[in-house]
Amino acid sequence: MIKPILKSISNKFHCFYNNKGKEEYKKSEHNKIFIDLGFHFGQGLKKFNKKLAFDKNWIIHVFEPNPLLHPLKGLEHLNDLNIIVHKKAAWTKNGFGVFKQYGTNGLSQGSLLQLTGGDKEYDDYFDSVKVETIDFFEFLKSFDESTEIYIKMDIEWAEYNIIEDFLIRGWPININHIWIEWHGLTNSFFKKKSKLKSESIFESKLIKFPKDSIYSKPKESNASIAFCIPNLFISTD
Repeated sequence: MIKPILKSISNKFHCFYNNKGKEEYKKSEHNKIFIDLGFHFGQGLKKFNKKLAFDKNWIIHVFEPNPLLHPLKGLEHLNDLNIIVHKKAAWTKNGFGVFKQYGTNGLSQGSLLQLTGGDKEYDDYFDSVKVETIDFFEFLKSFDESTEIYIKMDIEWAEYNIIEDFLIRGWPININHIWIEWHGLTNSFFKKKSKLKSESIFESKLIKFPKDSIYSKPKESNASIAFCIPNLFISTD
């Protein structure tokens, strides 16, 4: 677990609202969207900024349900970009859930939705709060199919539920790249489960998943590309 240095910063966040005061995502003029699921202190977003070179042609959505982390720190390297902050947890339906905070002062990256069942794996419990959940599949559907969507998914066990939901409801074709941190890989059951889900992603697009690799580039130019990489975002500063 990393220990980021906290800094006092001021950032301008850009958010869009409809005439009823609710967040609005549709009909964006931007054709590239990056979605950071599990922002924490921005460790992963910093890494992907170096990889993807964000500019004003991108809209960046960051999801962080832990109220103790707001206002968000770690966006100082993305000043003047189009950043939309969601104080919600990505899930398979809209509603509310119990969010269990772990670590010193409840700021651990391991904080998670109780709905995932992942809380059985941790023993540094701090507190529980009620948070809003969002149907992430429907969220992606709100964007045009031609939009290029890039997703970093580090959401403490909820990845299993969301990926399974995608496969059942139909893999969103506007996903261009998705990076997933599978949790529980020290456990043989979850190691097999993550491998099965990874293979299912490619099978859903009729893409052969290589047995000797965790990465595959599809032949179809319009197919989703999946990077199923464990433990990618633990130490990214």
